[in-house]
Amino acid sequence: MAKTPKKSPTPSGFEEAPQASFEGVPARELSGSVSDWVKQLEAEAEAASVETQRELASKAGKHRKKIEIEARKQSEKVAMAKSSRGTSMGVSSDPKTRAAAGLNPVAGMDVSLEEAGNLAPGAVTATVEALSSLIESGNPLFKDGKIWTPHRPARPQKSEGGIAIRMQSDYQPAGDQPTAIKDLVEGLANDDRTQVLLGVTGSGKTFTMAKVIEATQRPAVILAPNKTLAAQLYSEFKNFFPDNAVEYFVSYYDYYQPEAYVPRSDTFIEKESSINEQIDRMRHAATRAILERDDCIIIASVSCIYGIGSVETYTAMTFQMNVGDRLDQRQLLADLVAQQYKRQDINFVRGSFRVRGDTIEIFPAHLEDAAWRISMFGDEIDAITEFDPLTGKKTGEMKSVKIYANSHYVTPRPTLNGAIKSIKEELKVRLAELEKGGRLLEAQRLEQRTRYDIEMMEATGASAGIGLAIARELLGFGADLLIVGRDADALEMARDELADAYPDREIHGLAADVADDEDRREILDWVEDHSDGLHILVNNAGGNISKPATEYTEDEWRGIFETNLFSAFELSRYAHPLLARHAASAIVNVGSVSGLTHVRSGA
Repeated sequence: MAKTPKKSPTPSGFEEAPQASFEGVPARELSGSVSDWVKQLEAEAEAASVETQRELASKAGKHRKKIEIEARKQSEKVAMAKSSRGTSMGVSSDPKTRAAAGLNPVAGMDVSLEEAGNLAPGAVTATVEALSSLIESGNPLFKDGKIWTPHRPARPQKSEGGIAIRMQSDYQPAGDQPTAIKDLVEGLANDDRTQVLLGVTGSGKTFTMAKVIEATQRPAVILAPNKTLAAQLYSEFKNFFPDNAVEYFVSYYDYYQPEAYVPRSDTFIEKESSINEQIDRMRHAATRAILERDDCIIIASVSCIYGIGSVETYTAMTFQMNVGDRLDQRQLLADLVAQQYKRQDINFVRGSFRVRGDTIEIFPAHLEDAAWRISMFGDEIDAITEFDPLTGKKTGEMKSVKIYANSHYVTPRPTLNGAIKSIKEELKVRLAELEKGGRLLEAQRLEQRTRYDIEMMEATGASAGIGLAIARELLGFGADLLIVGRDADALEMARDELADAYPDREIHGLAADVADDEDRREILDWVEDHSDGLHILVNNAGGNISKPATEYTEDEWRGIFETNLFSAFELSRYAHPLLARHAASAIVNVGSVSGLTHVRSGA
């Protein structure tokens, strides 16, 4: 009766594992002397070694072949996943799963998930349904079933549209250039998104691209990796297209130091920059050409990929004037200030304007050696002329002009008011969070920086003239104002006018004479009662007597100094405690041109 062999017990703990039995190994028959035994054993060992090497080689060959087969199968799967229009982002045996996951995005394909399930593996593209779901789920602007879009006003008709792009050159395409031009033009006609033009140095690639632009009659943006190459391309294209709008758009910073904070010394370093005026002018000319002309060619560096504001907002801040139009001169000046033009009656430079009686002269932001003169007859535009700002010589007559802003970052008043309101609301929330967390220093820094331009400001002598213009400028920066003047009726009219123009701002009027000490104290008491401090004090009160200074009486001299100098000093002295509450505060004293040049009425 055969016995079933007993299973070796599994060792536990530190027990010794059972050893294999030596039974079943047949004994060899060795004959001869011991030396013969040694030779026989060596021969058997050598034979066994050869057999082992053969087995290893055989196994290695089989393994290598297996890897090659698997690699071939994998490459076949990848090849199946390729189409003539796109390549798969991943390999999946289930087309429906791949489509639902948004794989194989190929433009122009729209299939449902059910249709995708019937497609062959590798042939499926992403469904519009799946891609939309992916986009919407990760889009912060997708809320309540809608994609938020900003208000986009209709753009006006281009004033200089319809100009053909014409290349001027003494040379004709040669060698491979005609073929390259033909292929590139056909690719654009077929809506090919990407094309590559290869050529050695000096082969005429710039000339070839100029011919392509002329053949297609399309506006073009040419990107260069740096300013130096961009300037070279600008010069070449300017020569090729002298009658078209070839413009230059690169970064306008000569120097830029970002703001920084040093915790160890509690030092805040203000942002500092230096802008190249010539490049800034060329940037304005480039953006204007895009909006006004069809024949523009923009040579740009990678700076052009950074946002410079909304094109709709920028366009909305422009205005046009035609000969024969009726307009209010004061409103025109206010519009120019809103566009960030500065009034410069003496130093007439780009981005400024000046007024001489019924004549308004404007130096547009995009022009270098030409300015516009608007001649008024009452409230009607009588003539518009172009002149040389250096010599004043007239260079042409114009029927109409369109004024573009002096900055790409101008913002309409309603948008700015809404932004300021939101900033104040968010500031309250953030200050509460910081104070709750015990971060009082951070809260103080945040409040100081945020309220710098939008907190309470005060302007004296703001009921007319320069004072009213200053008040408008401060309101344009989002300030709340207290305006002070001697004439209560004129002051009330000025306050109402400012309130109509800036309905979201706090504007207060106080009838007082800053030359009177009691009134000065009353002004500062009002500020103390109605605000938490003062950021800017503008002293604009002043006066003069229309006769030669040699004819002034002693009382007249004292009156002039009392109003123009002593009152400003005393009001500033009284305001100092309120100004000291904020680290970033200032006193602005408005002087007269009489202090710089001789005038008949005195100095």
